[in-house]
Amino acid sequence: DAGNTALSALAGTDPNGNGTIAGFTIKSLPTTGTLYFNGAAATVNTVVPANQANLLSYTPAKAGTYTFTYSATDNQDAESATNATFTIPVAAPLPVVLVRFEAQRTGAGTTLSWATASERNSDYFAIERSLDGTTFVELGRVASHGTTLQSQAYQFVDAEAARTAVPVVYYRLRQVDLGGAVAYSAVRTVALPVAGLVVQAYPVPARGTSVQLAVSTPAAGAATFTVTNALGQALLTRQVVLAAGPNSLAVPEAAYWPRGVYVLRLVQGASHHTTKLVCE
Repeated sequence: DAGNTALSALAGTDPNGNGTIAGFTIKSLPTTGTLYFNGAAATVNTVVPANQANLLSYTPAKAGTYTFTYSATDNQDAESATNATFTIPVAAPLPVVLVRFEAQRTGAGTTLSWATASERNSDYFAIERSLDGTTFVELGRVASHGTTLQSQAYQFVDAEAARTAVPVVYYRLRQVDLGGAVAYSAVRTVALPVAGLVVQAYPVPARGTSVQLAVSTPAAGAATFTVTNALGQALLTRQVVLAAGPNSLAVPEAAYWPRGVYVLRLVQGASHHTTKLVCE
């Protein structure tokens, strides 16, 4: 229920063109909800004087678009030949009113905190992280409070943030209600210190898609990465040139590998980093 909402004033054109609008007559009502005139429920044939045309209001029963019709009558008692239609759009109530969402670096991780002013049929919050600001992966879930008019505070710690191999990570909340409807928060970013050669593979798991590698290195230069299967057999060896800072590499071959866990080893000079690729 969105509550009672004032409507804009009714308007019309003098039916015969030689007088002024004296009033309006309600000809039909919205299919749901209640139309009010001057605080009382309106009915078909309710007369609304022109100087009180701004005293209509509407209380909806549910979200949707609703209409009612009315005619105009001038000061010579001539009524309009056709009825006008008044349209009332009613937005669905927000399942959650999010009043705060913050992301802060805490040591090697990131602490996410948020608060709601109220919740309606809310199921849970999914915390999502992205390494490039575009592709988001779910990190975990926090149960919400269902329906409440009380302010609620939540927190989630991403303890692995420093291992993402990127200088900036992106976070957002996916709020899911009991009916499965989804709403997203604004995106928050956190700057992370990156030391040494670090590699992060995503998505995890990869389901018939290319694997992306987020590589960060303090120095530019040539590097080689090798992917081996569970038997230690090399499936792929590739030479690349890395820039100092963040780099993005693609492994499209992963889309065709059998389900399993693979080991990727990246070597740059005296530095090396090993990580796992998971394919499903």
